[in-house]
Amino acid sequence: MGLPRILLAAAVAALTRLVGRTGDFYRVAGPQVAQIDGTRVGTFERYINVVIYGPAYPKWVCERVRDAVDLETAIIDANDYGDVDVLGKTDGVDAHWLALALADNPLGQELQMTPLGLLRRKNDSIKDKGA
Repeated sequence: MGLPRILLAAAVAALTRLVGRTGDFYRVAGPQVAQIDGTRVGTFERYINVVIYGPAYPKWVCERVRDAVDLETAIIDANDYGDVDVLGKTDGVDAHWLALALADNPLGQELQMTPLGLLRRKNDSIKDKGA
């Protein structure tokens, strides 16, 4: 990442915001920056001075968890704006379905810190809006 890349990302974001486009800071800065949590007043009060990075090897972690508990596993980064990034998953996880199922961030964003959830298909009620 580095300071030059962050400064470039900030400059690009400032310019593209003028024309109504958002998200360019993270597109330029990279996915590792988008995964950073913490430092938000009111959400992670105990950790306000700590930056929490996304996982370094999410697929490897998912595979280890699957092997230990015999369940397909995914690590996601979701927010209250409908953005869901599947950071890592085992082969049996449908990333598209998972992103649709978690788009409204049912595990929360506030004081739960990093929630853990078990998700299973009850039926095919979660459909792609374009389908």
